[in-house]
Amino acid sequence: MQRVLAVCRLAHIPLTGYEGSTHLSLLGLLVLPHILGLGSLHFAVGRTSATTMSVLLLLETPVAALTAWWFMGQGIKPATVPGLLLIIVGVTVMVTSGMEQATAQQGGHRPTGTAPYPAHAPQAPQLSSAP
Repeated sequence: MQRVLAVCRLAHIPLTGYEGSTHLSLLGLLVLPHILGLGSLHFAVGRTSATTMSVLLLLETPVAALTAWWFMGQGIKPATVPGLLLIIVGVTVMVTSGMEQATAQQGGHRPTGTAPYPAHAPQAPQLSSAP
């Protein structure tokens, strides 16, 4: 933050005197990504695996590019389209194959008395039969 302030001072870039709409735009750029991005991550992190969440974060670049194109009219260079499509297809393949594997491994339901983690886990606790 101090470096940015120093560069602004050295380049004689004004930090005040902007219109109200500019301040609201900057506030929106600060608040909306936090509410939408971090809020959705916090919501989803308890409902899916960490691996799936990590891979889904790769969609940030294509979503940002498409959002900038849709809302701000920024063009997407033709050279970037294959990369964006590759990211989207790769994430889709990973997430859908992960769902199929999880369903196949679980076989629908876990038998009663089986721990929710691998048998090779250290110090597997004894499940009590009392309610």
